[in-house]
Amino acid sequence: KWTSADAKTKVELGSCNNQCPKELACGHRCKQVCHPGVCEEKCQQKVKVRCPCKRIKKEFLCSDQCAVQCDDACKDQKKKVSQVKEAELKAAQEEEQKKLQEELEAFEKRQQRGGRRSKKRGRRGEVDEEEGGRGRWGKVFLFVFVPVAGALMSAGAYYLLNAP
Repeated sequence: KWTSADAKTKVELGSCNNQCPKELACGHRCKQVCHPGVCEEKCQQKVKVRCPCKRIKKEFLCSDQCAVQCDDACKDQKKKVSQVKEAELKAAQEEEQKKLQEELEAFEKRQQRGGRRSKKRGRRGEVDEEEGGRGRWGKVFLFVFVPVAGALMSAGAYYLLNAP
């Protein structure tokens, strides 16, 4: 068969009958049946091309690849998005300005009253006087002695109730 066959038949006999494994210049695989020699340069693979804002999508052959341009709807959408972003940015700036103004007013009030530290120290002295001179030992009594006494009373009650 091989010796009496013409060139076309020899190509068919030498082929594995699978898709050609060679890669074209565009990066796609050759679509022809396995063949010897150089592949056809015209790629037949369909590709999807989008406009720059990715709203419009069209299919082209890889070899006929064209650029898709944005239309008026795309431009309107871009305009709306930019307006929304500008409004958000403006709102954030106004909020920041408002916070800064409030901080400034609070600082000025503290400065007019004579500062933060002297005010606190004055209040501590007033609080100590109101407590009747208890001071530090009064706090120790409240936070240490009372809980310890409560725990001892609970243990005594438990012992008395469970004693035979």
